[in-house]
Amino acid sequence: MKERIDRSCPWLAGLIALAAGVFYLVGAAEGSIHGYYSPAAVAMSQNLHNFLYGAVDTAGWSGLDKIPGSLWPQAASVAIFGYSSWSILVPEVLASVATIVLIYLAVARWLNRPAGVVAAAMYATTPLVAACAQVNVPESWLALTFALTAYLAVRAVQSGRLWWLVGAGLAIAAAFQVKMLQGWTIWPAVIIAYLIAAPVTFWARVWHLLVAGVVSLVASLWWVLLVTFTPASDRPWVGGTDYNSPWEMVFGYNGLGRFG
Repeated sequence: MKERIDRSCPWLAGLIALAAGVFYLVGAAEGSIHGYYSPAAVAMSQNLHNFLYGAVDTAGWSGLDKIPGSLWPQAASVAIFGYSSWSILVPEVLASVATIVLIYLAVARWLNRPAGVVAAAMYATTPLVAACAQVNVPESWLALTFALTAYLAVRAVQSGRLWWLVGAGLAIAAAFQVKMLQGWTIWPAVIIAYLIAAPVTFWARVWHLLVAGVVSLVASLWWVLLVTFTPASDRPWVGGTDYNSPWEMVFGYNGLGRFG
């Protein structure tokens, strides 16, 4: 009986994700597009320069007040399919559906498959999740990157293998592209879990965390470094700043300014 239940769990999780996706799409038909992010996605879809730097106008004079990671999928969709509420919102729906699948995979590996189904169902039916899937805000993408981090971190803790931990660090770097310092807030949980439970020696755990941390730091800051070393005349003004600095935008305006 238990084996039969376990075998059916992946199918149940898939049905939950599919049903949630249909529900989110129905809601997206009456959803709303963000008044700030949507024009930016259109501007970013015009050319690679605007796409890379996160321009909010088609001329590429001014940039977003954040790293444009969460808008890259929307801008790519607009570039391929043209501008519409569907081209803006469908990527959000897909991100939410992918998050449901990753939550199932992470919890099923951590506990068991029935628990994974329950976790996926709870997330899929959370009203806030459905609401975020119907408007183009960064939260759906932050949840996706966190769910991916959780899955990779569970694999790392269970195996003690460095590449799974590096993968978790890269997922955290992707979260940084979405919500900057908020993306790093998951690191303490990963560090504590790996230090306590990874099946390797203590110093191997420390070494693995240092390597993964360095890789994650570099992958997190690549956009900041790109904007820093691009002459100001060759890129948009960094939004939300007084001094046209990505460091000010990430660690000041969106960092201490918001956390404070």
